[in-house]
Amino acid sequence: MSVPKEEIEVRITRLQERLQASRFDGAFLAQRVDIYYFSGSQDADYMFIPARGLASVFYSLEPSNNRCETGKCKSYLIDEPRDVGKILGNSNQAGAQLIGLELDCISFLEFQIYREFFGGDDFFDVSPLVLDLRAKKSGWELERMKEAASVSVRVFEAIKSLLRPGIREMELAAKAEAYAQICGSEGSGDYRRFEK
Repeated sequence: MSVPKEEIEVRITRLQERLQASRFDGAFLAQRVDIYYFSGSQDADYMFIPARGLASVFYSLEPSNNRCETGKCKSYLIDEPRDVGKILGNSNQAGAQLIGLELDCISFLEFQIYREFFGGDDFFDVSPLVLDLRAKKSGWELERMKEAASVSVRVFEAIKSLLRPGIREMELAAKAEAYAQICGSEGSGDYRRFEK
């Protein structure tokens, strides 16, 4: 689903305002669901949102068609994760002093890699800021939630007719997913989680 540019710009601006108010220099996002929330891109691998200035969105593969295209983002194609540090260093964003990481859903190994990107040890957990922003829904988001609820109602009604003794869980799940897609679902949801 395409997220309106205005929606993305408001989200980035709100996070930047929170970063500035907290005297933090930026937020580095590696959680795909959060990157999608702030960029509108399902193909992005990483995102850096400075307290001031343009956000940077990083792709390991050429994005299909949903590159972050607002006045608040700049996109980069990378060959390997370490390229993120090089690009941020060239744009003087790697020298930022206090960077937020999603500490609730990254591994220690990932933390070590990200520490190399920024060349320092001053990090904070940006997850509470991100989760608080995501918890407050815009009108556009509420409309999408109503659409999703409508699809869910139809799918659960259809599941009633599929239930029978001996049906396998995977068969039921596959039929429910197929029907959900017929009703307009884009597929399984994505959630904040440790991804490795």
